Formats: sequence, C-alpha cells, structure tokens
Amino acid sequence: MNGQAGSSHSLHDFFTENLEMLSGVIRQGYQNGKINIPPLDPFTVDAEVNEQVALKKVNMSVRIGQPTLTGLATLQPESNVHLDLPNRKVNIDLRFSDIKLSSDDFHLKGNYKVLLLKHNLKSDGSFNIRAKDIKLKISLKLAVSESGSGISLDSASCDIKDLDFKLEDSYALSKLLPLFKSRFETLIAKAVGSKLAYFIDVRLHQVCTEHAAVIARLEGLYKLKKQQGSTHNPPRLLQGLDGVGQLPFPMFWQVPAIDTNTAPKVSLDNLLEEARTGDLILFAGSYPSSLRIRRLTQSRYSHVVVVIKESDIADGRACIWQATSSTHHGVLRDMEAKSGIQLNYLEDMLRDYRHEDANSVICYRKAVQTGASSAIARDNWPEVKGFIESMDGKPYTDDMDGLYIMGLMEVDNPNKSDYFCAGLVAETLMKMQLLDTEFVQYQYAPRDFSELQTALPLLQPGMHYGAETVIEDI
Repeated sequence: MNGQAGSSHSLHDFFTENLEMLSGVIRQGYQNGKINIPPLDPFTVDAEVNEQVALKKVNMSVRIGQPTLTGLATLQPESNVHLDLPNRKVNIDLRFSDIKLSSDDFHLKGNYKVLLLKHNLKSDGSFNIRAKDIKLKISLKLAVSESGSGISLDSASCDIKDLDFKLEDSYALSKLLPLFKSRFETLIAKAVGSKLAYFIDVRLHQVCTEHAAVIARLEGLYKLKKQQGSTHNPPRLLQGLDGVGQLPFPMFWQVPAIDTNTAPKVSLDNLLEEARTGDLILFAGSYPSSLRIRRLTQSRYSHVVVVIKESDIADGRACIWQATSSTHHGVLRDMEAKSGIQLNYLEDMLRDYRHEDANSVICYRKAVQTGASSAIARDNWPEVKGFIESMDGKPYTDDMDGLYIMGLMEVDNPNKSDYFCAGLVAETLMKMQLLDTEFVQYQYAPRDFSELQTALPLLQPGMHYGAETVIEDI
C-alpha cells in the first residue's frame, strides 16, 4: 500500500468529540434528516416509581409519577472515553455537577409523611430532591453483521456522592436515603445511557454513510462466505485489533503516527550499513490517499517494505522489495521507472518517498535474528531470490480495498499473485521461513508489522523485530 495532506481522527477521538457535542444535544436537541432528538434537559421519564418501605420503625409507601431530571446540562468537561477493542466495547465516564429529581405527582403514605412534608415535599404534592457530584459509567457495544453496523447500550451505572435529603430523623434517613439514592441513580443511568447510545449510533451511521462502498463490500463478502460454507466461525474482522486480519468496526479512523520526539532515531547513513535482509521499513504517509489507507487498516502506517541485502543481488547494495502504486526505478529492470512489484535501492526509494511526501514519517524495524533463524533464512535464500526475480515487474493489485477486505473476511482469492505492499512482505517472510503460513498474504496490512501489534506469527523462536526507529537525514 502506498499513498499520497489532510487530517483524520482516531476512533477514540470520534467518541470524545461526540461526548463534547452531547452537552449541546442536552440543551438544544439534535436534528438530522429523519432523526430528531429533543432537548434532554429537562428530561421526563415515562415511568412511575413505586416503593414500599416496611421496617420496625418505618412503614411507608412512595409513588412518584413521571419523574423529571433537571440539570443534565451540568455535564463536566472531564468526562472521558476508554476503548476496549478486543471486546468491541466503549466505556465512557460522565460527570454531572448537579441534577434535580422532581415530580408534580408525588404520593406518600406512612409514619414519616410529616417529616418529609416539612423538608422535601410541598403541600401541592410536588417533590424535588437534589444530587451533587454524579458519576455515570456507560458501556457501549460496537457491532457489525451482514445486516449492518451499530452501537447499542451494554450497561449503565450511576453513583451519587451527595444527595440533598433534609430529613432530620436519623433512623428514617438511614432507611429512606438509600431508597431514593438507588432510584435516582437508576433513573439517571437509564435515561442518559439510552439517549447517549442512540445519539452516538446516529453519528456512527452518518460516518458509515460516507463509506457506503466499503459497507457494501462487507455485506457482499458475508454472502460470499455463506456460499463458500465458511460462516461457522465469526469473521476475524469482529474479533479485536491485535491479530492478523483482525479489526474493530468501524474501520474509518486513523491511528496517530509514532511520536517522533520520543522514538529512537537512526541516520540514513547508519541504516545503510546496519540494514540486513528481512528488516522492515514502515511509512506513515500524510497525503489523503495514505491517510485513507491508515484509516481503512486502523494503522500508524500506510506502506511497508522488506529489506534485501545480498551479495548476489545489486552487488550487495541495500535494497527494498515492495509492491507499490508509485513510480520508482527498478534495480532488476535497468532502472526503468515504473510502478508495481519491484526491487529498488533503499537509499533512492527513501529519498524519492520523502521528496514526494515531506511530512511523512519513515521508520525502521530491525529483524533481531537468532543463530537458528539466521541459518534458516540463509538456507531459504535461493527460493526467496527466485520469488523476487519471478515477481519483479508485475503490476500492483488493481483493487487494493477489495483484496484486503477479502483477507479480513477470509474469502478465498483465486488470483494468488495479486499483491499489495503488506501481502508481498508477508509472502517474502514466509518464503524465508521466518513467518508462519497460518494466514494468507492478503490478510496482512502494514499495521501487522508495527510495534502496536504483538501477535505477528513469527515462526522461529527468539527471532523478533526491534523498536520502531525514526529514520533521519533522508
């Protein structure tokens, strides 16, 4: 995958931004075409609270008709989001400073009615009680299926630190306060949780509408999987983020690039000396097409290549082996300028890429070999060399999205020589016997070769890839 700046945001940012919008939705509602969410503050609950408290000294029955919550607009800015991608859940912490529960239809019978009337009830039967420092935890579930995508409420729980309840009798207070606190918390959790899930689901569908073509591909591939009889297991697409061919849904947010201020560095001159066959170079492009790849694949990187440095190719000069839609000078084609699958001089390719995309971040990952893995790779070099010579000059895939999504959905591709960048790297490492053949090449994306992924199925014990190291002085 190779692409050519624009901006995007992470899945985390999507939820955070919509939380920031929530305070506006609470005050003004939300209207979008067929969708209409009225202002939530005040929020009247279509329910009735009925409770009986029968204890030794307290015997009361309470009914609150159509309770109303006021103060939801006191949503605090420190509200935050936590993503649980393996379980496809989004956990949201909300804080409100002051919410009032009131009802104009309050009925109370029992031996503490007079005390409640004195402090919390009005003679007309109306009732209000105030809660301060309210914490609300909401868990949303991300889902995708053949029938579409969505967000639903998984759970919601509320904790109130301070309930303004002025009943003076300490015994009655100890019995009645938990009752009102529990009911208050339940109402807040149910009211806000369901509305928040609905609002964010609406926002998700707006984003998915913008990516209707990809959604259509997914739906079509579910049908194809059924025809192939391979739907007995859920697609790996739904299983998380940290494995080959695994992605959360939706797939339309970019994972931020590596922090170039804190990452280790290597100069280009030192890299040319240090690089060895099997090492990786990863590219975080900044052009719209690169950002699109990073969104689609949930990756820091939009392109990946593998280093080839052998005495019987290019006189031992450091090269890279890649599948690319960009034009470079092919070492095995008398330096003909062409796109597609090709071997290029490492130095020339990095400078070409940086000249083309000045804001890109380019990183090196060293293959840390053991004696055994190095010997195995060496033994398999003739096969790898034959693969390079047979594939050099072949075209880049004409449908990168389709091929990658086929990999995600584990749908068989009859064209076995159809490659984009990560697939070519994976196939090459398989032929070196450094990477397991558990997955087919087009299940891989650049992200699978980054530090963020810890489940790359390397075949040789002890062999691993080092830290992502920013290449300087290109």
